[in-house]
Amino acid sequence: MHKKIRTMMMAAATGFMLLPSVFTSASVGGHLGARAFHGGGNKFYTGRRVLFFFLPGHQVGGSIIMVLLLALAVHLFVNWRKRKRYERAHPESVVKITPELDAEFSALYYRVQNDLSENNQDDLAQVFGSGLLRQQTAALNKYAHKNIYNRITDVAIVELEEEPTLRDDLAHVMVTAQKRQYLEYTDKDEAFNKQMRDVAQLKRSVEVWEMHRERSGQLIVDKIRQV
Repeated sequence: MHKKIRTMMMAAATGFMLLPSVFTSASVGGHLGARAFHGGGNKFYTGRRVLFFFLPGHQVGGSIIMVLLLALAVHLFVNWRKRKRYERAHPESVVKITPELDAEFSALYYRVQNDLSENNQDDLAQVFGSGLLRQQTAALNKYAHKNIYNRITDVAIVELEEEPTLRDDLAHVMVTAQKRQYLEYTDKDEAFNKQMRDVAQLKRSVEVWEMHRERSGQLIVDKIRQV
């Protein structure tokens, strides 16, 4: 991150250096406030100092270079942000999941998908951490306000892998699953909702579920990362 910031600062500094504005010293006596036009620019004489600058529309090469440098700096910063998001979402390594965690997580995964489809916020509160619960309930309430259910059907886990953690009370599971999602409108007739179901496609997703284990042994989902 520091290297990227230094690169952008150097690019910006170079652009400012290339701006067509320079200060030079000269022996110009008795010309305070005088103006002279030369080479498409203006010179203002103030004692022994000359300020030379180009007017808009004159010698625009330096301005173009400055704009290009700033655009390059923005481009580098955006690419860096994208790469960091990708690195955070993708696990560095995964291992084969244990049979015990496989069974425990599979039951939890299907339970959560059903809760989301049925807008069962009471049950979600039993398995989601506070931060994730706020996010999900906000989305569910937004759907409910519009008389909509975000239905999730035909859910099937394809593969489970475990992302190693350094703590025994943490579990990170990378789940590859397929499911259908469609919107069901409670204020629409069955024919309309049937059409919505019929056009819904079976899609595959890959997520990393970050969980912690409470003293009771129950897994609580704290974060879901899209991969």
